[in-house]
Amino acid sequence: MQAFRVLKVGDCLEIGPHAVSSLAQVVRVTKDHAVAKSFETNAVVGLGSPVERIGSIEIAPDSSWLGRVVNAFGHAVDDGAPLQRGKRRHAVDNTPPKALRRARVENFAKTGVRAIDCFTPLCTGQRIGIFAGSG
Repeated sequence: MQAFRVLKVGDCLEIGPHAVSSLAQVVRVTKDHAVAKSFETNAVVGLGSPVERIGSIEIAPDSSWLGRVVNAFGHAVDDGAPLQRGKRRHAVDNTPPKALRRARVENFAKTGVRAIDCFTPLCTGQRIGIFAGSG
C-alpha cells in the first residue's frame, strides 16, 4: 500500500495496473484516509490496487484539434486520426480569465438551423450548451 505525504482534494490518481488503470479524483481527505471518485463508471479497482498520484491533469492543444470531437481530458472521441500534442501545456482545472479581459464576441456564426439563428444567435468563440429532456 502506497502512503502519500501530500494529497489534497482535486488531485488525480491512477488506480490499478497500467493495462486497465482508471483515472480518479480525490474528493475527500481526512486525518486517516482519502476518498477518490473514478471518472469511469466501469472502473476495475479494489482493495490492494496500486495507486499513483498524478496531480493535476494537463492538456496540450494543437491546431490539428480544430474540427475534432475532444473530451475533457484531451482525448479524441471521434473516429479520426490520433491527436497531436501542442507545445504549451494547460491545466484542465484552471481559473477562467476575468470577464472584462476576454475577447469580444463579434462574428455571427450561422448554424443553418433557423430556430437557433433567429432566437439564439451564436458568435464565433462563444460557448454554448444545448440541453433537452429525456424522450
